[in-house]
Amino acid sequence: MSDKNLHDDMLKLVRYKILFVKRDYEHAFPEQEELVPDNLDAATYTAWKIAAFIQQLHEHHRTTVPIKWKQYPPNDPRYRDGGTLIGFPEEDKKYLRVYYKVLDRWPREAFKFEEKQIAVLEQIRDHLGGRRFNAAWFGTGRFV
Repeated sequence: MSDKNLHDDMLKLVRYKILFVKRDYEHAFPEQEELVPDNLDAATYTAWKIAAFIQQLHEHHRTTVPIKWKQYPPNDPRYRDGGTLIGFPEEDKKYLRVYYKVLDRWPREAFKFEEKQIAVLEQIRDHLGGRRFNAAWFGTGRFV
């Protein structure tokens, strides 16, 4: 069984593909991988990927119309530019699906970890002011 759980705060490597499941026009678009840092449920991830796919069709004009789609989508400048797919009829967007699986996951580094450490050290320095301390007392909490 593949891992589909995106519902945590870890960094996830996700492999996914967009599917079009309209009868007689079924097609799986090329697989992609990405790092997902967000805590998401399956429905949110699916909606995000479908929206991004539709948006990139309009903006980048680099998705080829599948070979078996001779008459689909209609030869209309809203949907295709020659052999390039640039959109779907509104009523057919319901046939878009996302298949994905989480390949691996890693704990995320604390947000701006180094900057926080430096800020704490600066606060300690400022709090101590000009006080001197004996190295032997370090860790005892006794400062001169």
